[in-house]
Amino acid sequence: DQLTKEASNHVWKELPWIEELRAVRFAQAEWTEKLARPKTPMHALFVHKTIQSRLRPDDCLVFDGGDFCHFGRSLLPALKPKHWFCVSSLGMLGSSLPQALAAKLAYPDTRVIMLTGDGAFGFNAMEFDTAVRHKLNVVGILGNDSAWGIDRQIQLGLYGRPVATDLLQTRYEQVVQGLGGYGEFVERPEDLASALDRAFAAGRPALLNVAVERAISPRAEAAIGRRKAAAGK
Repeated sequence: DQLTKEASNHVWKELPWIEELRAVRFAQAEWTEKLARPKTPMHALFVHKTIQSRLRPDDCLVFDGGDFCHFGRSLLPALKPKHWFCVSSLGMLGSSLPQALAAKLAYPDTRVIMLTGDGAFGFNAMEFDTAVRHKLNVVGILGNDSAWGIDRQIQLGLYGRPVATDLLQTRYEQVVQGLGGYGEFVERPEDLASALDRAFAAGRPALLNVAVERAISPRAEAAIGRRKAAAGK
């Protein structure tokens, strides 16, 4: 606050790169709008945009790794300090649920929203048992494309075929139901907003298992581009 107050007394000249950033931001917004249109199966950005429409100023967001969450991190902003978390150096895939439980302990009166993919979810899915036993009412949104998404996309981009990266359309929400939590399977875009409302109102740990299309993220495209450039292709 003190730095902001001091800076307000100075006149800052416009720099060329600021306009470049504005242009990139505008292009990203157009890209998001194009991909976030309702269809079946849903694009990850439609899911994240629907989540965005339900956010409150003090909500805490916890992202896992993988393509579903790469799309989310490109759209969903930090709403306040220390309320936006992604994979850390001490944990990659699967870290979102343990992080979300810790966040709920730190912010018991705040809605904690966990975002994960179907591949990542399997690493620590049983911690929903911990959430139920300790009444840590986090809400999870799982983007289910029946694949190890980013790995599959990179395999296709580099080698033209996937290897051992296809998964089943598993009903992960039933696992959470069996542990005593709330769960729904969502396939149609028109059902997502109301399902989110029910999950937030459930009064217990919740998981929405949302069927999404297999879509490549800019993060995966960049990884493919780097590998091809290094190989001189």
